[in-house]
Amino acid sequence: MKIDLHCHTQKVKTGDAVTRNVTPEKFATKITEADVKIVAITNHNKFDYKQYLQLKESVKDICNVWPGVELDIQGKSDEDGKVKRGHLIVIANPDNAEIFAKNMEELIQDQSPDEFLTDVVTVFDKLDECDTIYIPHFHKEPHLSEEDIEELNAHLKDRSRLFKETSDYRSLGVFSNFDYSVIIGSDVQNWDNYEKSKFADIRLPIDTFQQFCLLAKKDKQIIDTLLNKKRKKNITVSPHKSICFEIPIYEDINIIFGQKGTGKSEIINSLKTYYEKNIFADMEMFEQDCLRNTRIMKRLTSIVLKNRLKLFFDNYDKVPEIVKENNLKIDFDEAGKIVYKDKSELYRITNLIADAYFKSLLLDRLGVAKLEGDVEE
Repeated sequence: MKIDLHCHTQKVKTGDAVTRNVTPEKFATKITEADVKIVAITNHNKFDYKQYLQLKESVKDICNVWPGVELDIQGKSDEDGKVKRGHLIVIANPDNAEIFAKNMEELIQDQSPDEFLTDVVTVFDKLDECDTIYIPHFHKEPHLSEEDIEELNAHLKDRSRLFKETSDYRSLGVFSNFDYSVIIGSDVQNWDNYEKSKFADIRLPIDTFQQFCLLAKKDKQIIDTLLNKKRKKNITVSPHKSICFEIPIYEDINIIFGQKGTGKSEIINSLKTYYEKNIFADMEMFEQDCLRNTRIMKRLTSIVLKNRLKLFFDNYDKVPEIVKENNLKIDFDEAGKIVYKDKSELYRITNLIADAYFKSLLLDRLGVAKLEGDVEE
């Protein structure tokens, strides 16, 4: 589930690109193309309540729109007496959008977006009543200093409301591994290219601002509730010869935790046996050839993330008919398993798993959504 908590919809400051301006119609089109399900409007030192309502209405059936702002912050002086300026994104509970608009007017007063400058304590005092979350630039310029971030953190009753924004996926992954609450947003410069922006991806499907905040707190009840919305299959596994039990496997990335020697490898082997017994006559050779082909691995990763693998398994009984109708060079053994011979079949099988083969409505033409050798998505 893609979310964008750093989204510009207006040219506000002198240095902003005019291509940040977007109409409600284009906003709806681009949000749909990008498949973004939550977006926060965070223009520089300005919250346009009227535009917020228009944009919210334009995507009411496809995306949640949250009110926010990106503020210029005057930080503390460093050892040399230099004052560091940074950016802080503030996003409010959409139920409080009208209050947020009023408080923003009081905060900005008659200052222009180019002139406005404030500090983290003033921001907290003025906007926190709107049930807000805070996202300072962290591994991204212009970033807030650690001292300013900590000062803001000290005022928060709930520290899970503070995130840090990085500039790229690599930084996001590194800091996540060190248990930082980090996020990334589009920071869109040109709406013509919005769908190509960087987005955060939430693995659990949230519907509301409140659910997002509870998820940030790692609230067990909300995690269980959101997990139960995902389709799953209970599969019997065996960590040891004398022990069998069922575990839920979700249509997503699944992680198995356990200490050394507790049977994690055996559980993985159980899952492997479950899936390969219905599909491939020689799964090991197929796996090895996939691992040696970067483009195939990229495609298979996309298939898994888009939940198409489960679709393939659930509809495997239709596969022989698809192979025959499309005259694909794929063979089956007596048990109906795919007989994988060599890497020349990789693209055909990958396209088959991706459900890429089709028949046209008008002329009954058979085709493939992507060229067989083109595994980009």
